[in-house]
Amino acid sequence: MVIYNGILVGLEFVWIVFMRINTKRYYVVVCFTILIFALFIGRLVQWQIFESEYFKRCAASFRSYIMKSPAIRGEILDRNGNVLAGNSIGYSLVIDDFNVPKGERKELMCKVMNLLNYLKINWNDNLPIVLNKGQYEFDEKKEREIKELKKYTKLDSNNPDDHINAISKKLKCEDLNKSLKRSVCSMYYSTRSNSMISDDINEKAMSIISEFNFPGFRIETSSKRYYPDGTLAPHIIGYLGLMSDEEYEKRKEENYSMDSVIGKTGIEKLFEGKLRGFGGKKAMQFSKDGVVTETVQLEQAKPGNSVFLTIDSKLQRIAQNSLEENVKSSARKGSGCYSGSVVAIEVKTGKILAAASYPGFDLSKCNENKLYLVELLKDPKRPLINRPFNGIYPPGSVFKTLTSCAALQDGVLNGSDESIYCGGVFKPFKGRGIKCTGHHGGVSLFRALARSCNVFFSECGRRLGVERIFHYAEQFGIASKTGIELPESNGTIKNILNNKNKLGASHAAIGQGEVSVTALQLAKLTSAIASGKNIKPRIVEKITNYTRENDVEIFPQEEKEIEVSPENFSLVRRAMREVVLSGLATDFRNFKVPVAAKTGTAQNSSGSNHKTFICYAPFDDPQIAVACILANGKYGPNVKAVCRDIMNGYF
Repeated sequence: MVIYNGILVGLEFVWIVFMRINTKRYYVVVCFTILIFALFIGRLVQWQIFESEYFKRCAASFRSYIMKSPAIRGEILDRNGNVLAGNSIGYSLVIDDFNVPKGERKELMCKVMNLLNYLKINWNDNLPIVLNKGQYEFDEKKEREIKELKKYTKLDSNNPDDHINAISKKLKCEDLNKSLKRSVCSMYYSTRSNSMISDDINEKAMSIISEFNFPGFRIETSSKRYYPDGTLAPHIIGYLGLMSDEEYEKRKEENYSMDSVIGKTGIEKLFEGKLRGFGGKKAMQFSKDGVVTETVQLEQAKPGNSVFLTIDSKLQRIAQNSLEENVKSSARKGSGCYSGSVVAIEVKTGKILAAASYPGFDLSKCNENKLYLVELLKDPKRPLINRPFNGIYPPGSVFKTLTSCAALQDGVLNGSDESIYCGGVFKPFKGRGIKCTGHHGGVSLFRALARSCNVFFSECGRRLGVERIFHYAEQFGIASKTGIELPESNGTIKNILNNKNKLGASHAAIGQGEVSVTALQLAKLTSAIASGKNIKPRIVEKITNYTRENDVEIFPQEEKEIEVSPENFSLVRRAMREVVLSGLATDFRNFKVPVAAKTGTAQNSSGSNHKTFICYAPFDDPQIAVACILANGKYGPNVKAVCRDIMNGYF
């Protein structure tokens, strides 16, 4: 039909020209045009009629295949450019359907399956059917996958045997035993849209598989998440995982597939859109023998952006090691301590230098062993909780530093010289009172903070009232979330406003009762006292392109003024310095730089008391502030030892 229409159009054109022009010159043009059309038509006839079988054989000897290059995820680095979560070159086993010999698919898949099992290599098993006691059953936890399977087999049956049979007929593997049939069907089904059988091929396995040279199966390089130390800052970095049904529904319009791996927690989740890379596509033409004859790049791969954190890897490791050591040390003494958290913050910028949580976990194992994450979720010690940002505890006496600022600024305490008598118990009303740690007699601010006198600060709290205490908690930025990038707890300071107890304000003033905070909030409080400013803490420094050459986004410092005069801040700092010189933290007296600090013990009705400690240094030029909480810690030396180790690491 194409040839016939071409002839008609050509003749019509020639006739029109011939009828309108009769000069000799135009006769030449007409004849030349007729010749061109004749050659064109003759060539078409030759190709489509006389040589059609030849071109069919040529086409049959070549296969075209679209290959996808792996998406490279952006790296996560510390403040000095040290890689925390990077990428390593791995190997994947892929299947090329075009080059699997006809009639040999079943045998080849069986051989590949047996070899993978022998090498103990995990493979992508996406078939939502399991073999249980010799019977096929749907995996009821995989509703989305079951729906996809029914679409694929075009069966609405709720009998899993029907779907297995539908796939096995395509493979002609009905004669296999149920276990092997299920595995082969799964391999075929799981590679229907993604040719990758396994991305868990190590160098040894790669060498062995390559020797077998299975037709249609080949080894390709791939990108895998790599952690130089999977135990370093795992709560901050976060782990990766396959998308859930809910996540897929939210992200399917963003070019994610059902088997996409995304950030589940931490920075990996928070900056998924920035870290995510896009794989490339290239068309490859293979000869009948599997030799590549031509390659055309269709889409260039685009790696994700890299995220620089504010933490220092060395200081983070020191914090984690010390926290673990001192939690265990406290537990050996019979405290019942099993968890803790510590945060170190750069005073002048609000940048988090370290944030350690114990117990922790290993990010490398999360990717390598699917059961590892299940074990973590079942662990009663709840190691997946990011305790520095989400673990809330009563602060105890470290909260007296905020009470000091509030009392001085509101004028309910007449400077640092006003004396309040301590007789061992604070009891302004009938009924139960608040016990003190001793009988201190007449004490002023410096000695009261150094000896952690409950009576002194309970009286300050009574004079202030809960509204003013809450007001200053807001001023210091710890009455709610601090604003750090990662998920965090509010704490419970706001609850003091609902406390109708006559001693409610006094309990709050000494960090008991309705007051609960995170280690991050305590670090921010300490930093604010040291700097005189409410600086928003942050853990992300900047985002760059993958090669780190160009900045994509920089996170500026945010700060607010605090309604406390420089003079009153100075008095509280001097009082914290007195805690080190003559109070309950004299073990810091001979430290290499002058330190200001405050100790804390929070009563716990369900076990040993919690221990808290805050400090900053140098006293005369603050650079770093540290806050530590040991749940059920009981013993003060352990919580102070964590902060001392971090200070030693910094200075």
